[in-house]
Amino acid sequence: CNLDLYRAAMYLAEEARSTGSPAKPGSAVSSSETDEAAATTKGIHALALALRESASLQVVTLEGGALPVHILKGIQRIKTIDLSRQGLTFLSAILLGIFLSENQSLTELNLHSNELGPNGLRTIVEQMAVLASLNTLDLGNNIRSPGIKLNVEKGFNKGMSKGGAEESLTSKQLLDLSTLLGAIGKLVTLEKFHFDNN
Repeated sequence: CNLDLYRAAMYLAEEARSTGSPAKPGSAVSSSETDEAAATTKGIHALALALRESASLQVVTLEGGALPVHILKGIQRIKTIDLSRQGLTFLSAILLGIFLSENQSLTELNLHSNELGPNGLRTIVEQMAVLASLNTLDLGNNIRSPGIKLNVEKGFNKGMSKGGAEESLTSKQLLDLSTLLGAIGKLVTLEKFHFDNN
């Protein structure tokens, strides 16, 4: 069973939006933007929880590459998962985190060169804290300043100056990055960790 769930996810996000989710207090973002982001996240999270229960679902396509659900959940016992250069964003991160939290055979995960950002990476890493077998994690080339695009062919960020300096991250990205680093510190079984080009 293969599903392209972008429309379903957007429908669930619209349903969550109509419930009137309150904005987070003290947010620097307008309440309508916060409501929309929270509703979308809530909808995708509900969708991921429902999909996790499916025994026959094999592949989900949200906004990036195809996610091999049976492999992510550990139904098909594969030790290494390579999801590099799939165009995965925060929405896919929600699904990835929920599916990976059940995988007890995973030893290596490669998410290099996607568009996950610090918040997406944190979402995945926090869910993987329960995995006792994970020893190699590649999160490189996922965090960019606004306006900097991924150069998939070369594996580094476009928009960098010749000296390698680039625009700085936003304060929200820096806060998310700090939280991500704390979550990475809880992955006590890691032996190899790649975080280059971020």
